[in-house]
Amino acid sequence: MNSQQLSRRLATVADLICQYGATDIRLADIGSDHAYLPCHLALNQKIQAAVAGEVVKGPYQSAQAEVKSQGLDSIIQVRLGDGLAVIQADDAINVISICGMGGSLIRSILDAGQDKLSHGPLLVLQPNIGEATLRSWLSQHDFQIVHETIVEDSQRLYEIIVAQHQPGAPALMPRQAYLGPILSQIRGPLYKQKWAREEANLKAIQAQIQAAPQPDQAKLAEIAEKLGWIADSLSQCQEEE
Repeated sequence: MNSQQLSRRLATVADLICQYGATDIRLADIGSDHAYLPCHLALNQKIQAAVAGEVVKGPYQSAQAEVKSQGLDSIIQVRLGDGLAVIQADDAINVISICGMGGSLIRSILDAGQDKLSHGPLLVLQPNIGEATLRSWLSQHDFQIVHETIVEDSQRLYEIIVAQHQPGAPALMPRQAYLGPILSQIRGPLYKQKWAREEANLKAIQAQIQAAPQPDQAKLAEIAEKLGWIADSLSQCQEEE
């Protein structure tokens, strides 16, 4: 992967930024690593400006080197800082992307940087795990999920969530946060594959807990509820085949 040829995962993120972003996209890519995503968008003249943020010095230096090698210093600023703290008011950021982290970490980044979200930028988020906790946070903070998709990349399945600031949007129910309000309606082959895997994982955990001398009944109840949601959704997938 490089700035010219993104992975399938990041290429999908790039497409969604272009599809749902403003006419003149000003992007903040948090946890930008080599800054491949903003560089790709800049090279294809899809963004007006970008900030590539990194909290770790090594990836920060890699991003700096990539931006310089591509001759994009006038478009992309690479900054060292924690989460949304790299965003300044005069950046006029209208799209924020956070990719390749756990949902809990992305949630923490958004929570700590709420002052940078007050003007309602578009959020394009790609959690590796923990999607439900991220969706719950979005719902609780007036962000409505407008698009979701699942991408297969290097034999792994990734969910990508696009959210817009929408005060008064209906709150997500726990089942929606878990399965995805849009994904659970669209479903499809990758959705079925993802939840069949998760169903097997949960059943294995359930069996381990049940075999314990003193099973955690609260945890078993939580797993049983999730298994019910999955079974119901997968049965809908089968009906559509």
